[in-house]
Amino acid sequence: MKSIEELKAIAREVNMRELREDIEAKWVTTKISNHLERNPHLDLTIEEIRELILKDDLVASFFAKDPSKQNFTEKAISKIIAKIDGIENFQDLPSSTCWYLINGKVEYLTNRPVGIKNIDYMFTFKGIDFIATQKYTKAAGGAQDNQFNDVVSFLENSIGLQEQIAIAIVDGDYYDQCKINKLKQINPEAVIISGFELEGWLNER
Repeated sequence: MKSIEELKAIAREVNMRELREDIEAKWVTTKISNHLERNPHLDLTIEEIRELILKDDLVASFFAKDPSKQNFTEKAISKIIAKIDGIENFQDLPSSTCWYLINGKVEYLTNRPVGIKNIDYMFTFKGIDFIATQKYTKAAGGAQDNQFNDVVSFLENSIGLQEQIAIAIVDGDYYDQCKINKLKQINPEAVIISGFELEGWLNER
């Protein structure tokens, strides 16, 4: 199975191909125009940049959609889970969902509670219900620490959960063994696992 970074590389190639196929589309023209407005020193026309995009991979890479801004990792892990034999009632919940894990209970709320991230996935396996949060964090930093804190909050709120099993799906270089151990200490009943190891863990339970 390919890693997240390998899947992202494939997605970048697909996005570059889409960019070239849509070279005359409004979204491409707008993107080029905005870039020229920010960089008037380039002294290039929209048409000249279109031609560069078509023949130069480096230029095309600047204008192609960034997989990281397309909820790519969440979608990739979603596909992995959905394909696991035996998974039932799989739900990939959008960021606008109203399902939250709060103080050991799964609740449907119209207003998002402060400091609480929505649940990413719900599914059933061998008659057991699971709820999951998902994070892919590549390296250390302030924004990355915020992602880690989201996982911490999810696990803290999973304490006392009775009817489901909570899973924190974490991938990326940020999650070294030290951070994994910290997460496991929050709630020993919850599962901390890579998205690529989930199928094996489910089948071995």
